[in-house]
Amino acid sequence: MTRKVIRSIFQLAGATVVAFCFIVFLDRNFRVLPKSIHNYMPQHNHGMIVTDITLAQCSSVNPFASCKLDPKVWQRVEKDLYLGKTWTSHAYLHVARKKEEELLPDDRIVLDVSVGRLNPTSTGTKGDDPELWESRPGGLWVKRTPNHKLGDSKDTITAVDVLFGDDAVEARDGWSIAGKTPFLLGISSDTPVSHLTVRRGPAKDPIKPKPRIPDNGKFKIMQLADLHLSTGVGKCRDAVPDSYNGGPCEADARTLDFVARIIDEEKPNLVVLSGDQVNGETAPDAQSAIFKFAQILVKRKIPYVAIFGNHDDEGSLPRATQMAIMEGLPYSLSIAGPEEVDGVGNYYIEILARGSSDHSALTIYMLDSHSYSPNERTYHGYDWIKPSQITWFKNTASNLEKKHKEYTHTHMDLAFIHIPLPEYRERDNQYVGEWKEGVTAPHFNSGFRDALVEKGIVMVSAGHDHVNDYCAISKDANKKPALWMCYGGGVGFGGYAGYGGYHRRVRIFDVDTNQGRIKTWKRLELGLLSKQFFKMAAPKSDIHLYTTGTPNGIKASILLEELGLPYQVTKIDISKNTQKEPWFLEINPNGRIPALTDSFDDGKPIRIFESGSILQYLVDRYDKDHKVSYPAGSREHWETTNWLMWQMGGLGPMQGQANHFKRYAPEQIQYGIDRYTNESRRLYRTLDTHLAKSSSGFIVGDKLTVADISCWGWIAAAHWAGIDIEEFPHVKKWLYKLLERPGFEKGRHVPTKHTALESAQKSEEELEKAAAESRQWVQSGMKEDAKN
Repeated sequence: MTRKVIRSIFQLAGATVVAFCFIVFLDRNFRVLPKSIHNYMPQHNHGMIVTDITLAQCSSVNPFASCKLDPKVWQRVEKDLYLGKTWTSHAYLHVARKKEEELLPDDRIVLDVSVGRLNPTSTGTKGDDPELWESRPGGLWVKRTPNHKLGDSKDTITAVDVLFGDDAVEARDGWSIAGKTPFLLGISSDTPVSHLTVRRGPAKDPIKPKPRIPDNGKFKIMQLADLHLSTGVGKCRDAVPDSYNGGPCEADARTLDFVARIIDEEKPNLVVLSGDQVNGETAPDAQSAIFKFAQILVKRKIPYVAIFGNHDDEGSLPRATQMAIMEGLPYSLSIAGPEEVDGVGNYYIEILARGSSDHSALTIYMLDSHSYSPNERTYHGYDWIKPSQITWFKNTASNLEKKHKEYTHTHMDLAFIHIPLPEYRERDNQYVGEWKEGVTAPHFNSGFRDALVEKGIVMVSAGHDHVNDYCAISKDANKKPALWMCYGGGVGFGGYAGYGGYHRRVRIFDVDTNQGRIKTWKRLELGLLSKQFFKMAAPKSDIHLYTTGTPNGIKASILLEELGLPYQVTKIDISKNTQKEPWFLEINPNGRIPALTDSFDDGKPIRIFESGSILQYLVDRYDKDHKVSYPAGSREHWETTNWLMWQMGGLGPMQGQANHFKRYAPEQIQYGIDRYTNESRRLYRTLDTHLAKSSSGFIVGDKLTVADISCWGWIAAAHWAGIDIEEFPHVKKWLYKLLERPGFEKGRHVPTKHTALESAQKSEEELEKAAAESRQWVQSGMKEDAKN
């Protein structure tokens, strides 16, 4: 029994060795193993000198011919020049390199290359020396020199690669295709030709611009959905018309002509490629397809971002490799994203505010929606956004929120995906645009739409369904608008269309950071502007409050909370004189907080400054049910105005001066302290006497009004002016009565935690220490005011 087991083990081991040797032999000649097993040759090893370039051809008819040269000498560019389209013929470009310090006297270095039937000398190539041009297979000519010092020249060949197709272009900085002639291989007409491309001089870091809002406050985004580019010119599908420029329709040429024209006319600030840039089935070399759209953008110096669709990686390269290629291109802001998050291409970019501000005005999230369902039996069709992606998105958005609140206008967040969300199917959503085909969203809903709404995303836009181009408004549980969901509409002629004569199109988003609105439209290939031209407003309110946690600063936030109005808030750091910066002076020329902006009835922005004016504006415009006000012209209305003006002209200025002379003056002037503290105490007595007569406990009538709101912050800070609230029992009761209201409790902590009541428990020594920390910037601010 033991002998049989041992014999079986030896037989199995022998068969394994024979099989391994056979597979290695076949792969060496015919590359039968998957591409992922092979290591792609680095385009250039730093510190290595290119000493030779050649082309190796092999045939399955001759099992002893090899497409792999001696690996100790040569590195192979892992691209079959026949693109695997023939069973018998294969060819690979090889490069020989040496470390500079290992060069021997007899070694030559490559100075130039050319492809053609004739020696480049006879074609008039500059600087020709017949002895230096050497012929290689496939029409390749290599110019070499024994002068090793020339290896430092910026024109020396330092890396080589192969691109495919009559329309092949380079997009990498420092690279160029070697002439117009492809390798001479005698390929069939249905196989794209192969071109040698080279880099001269050292590698350069690709240009990575930081997008910024222009001075007019508007930022234009062009979405290119579903380009479906091929290796080679491609074939048109469902084209209208089915010819182009008087000849047959070549998909990629027509697509790229359309894209280039619209880019030149619209002049976008950013281009978003929302997946299926590459038509995998017809792109055996995805790199050549990628360079075609990238070259258009690089040439025009337009930054761009990209994610993948379900067709991008159906050809020669996986997503990770394609993303690595794009990461190395100029003006590409695309990145692979965190490795621990599902997919490739989960990332965001920040669009900076106008001028020299380092604040973000616009955040754009890009997420990989994957390709086909991993559970076809239960959820047929397409894949979905995974839990790890949703967690990453929510955490990222939460971490950015605090910084975004520092932006002085309405910060907006957008998102782009390829495969639409399941909510795109909801027909009861109000939509604008064309809904011509069924929505091929995943049948499993992972909840990403809810995450977008939770984090205040204004709009998400997808591709994938080529002839749908609508924008729909998705509503929340209260039936209020929550999220715009758009389609880009198919751009490429290499993808399907049909459905009654579809014209290829691109979508434009014009983001107006002045008003917090997005205007969108579509540009059709035939030079038409689509009729679906409309504005989408952010689900967020147009009310934007600029404030800090002072007695005047918290008035507006308390009123906004009492009225239940949504609003944006920007903290103004008065210790750094932010209120004197030019952008803020456009809102309040007096350079004081609080200030407020809103969209007026005519749709144009309006500015409101001075706290009393803000309170009146909010009540007059938004308190139609008189929740915290009385009808205009009524007795109570005028009584409210009396007390509002009393605070604005009396309590605020007097207590403010008491604060200054007691806490911030560079020296103690007792007369000033006594003068303003005593006047403030007199005003407190006035209010205390009035409240003693109030049956409701409010300043006016039987409810809260702006009279109460305007006074509360000052009374809460009585101790800072040296006033003992215990002297005024009715005022004290009123103070804490209002604090029981949720609107007061929430509003007083905007934009930062309100600590006036807590600091009243501190000793005079502790208060003086806190004042000393503020005294310097107060005095500095006064000196700056004196200069102007």
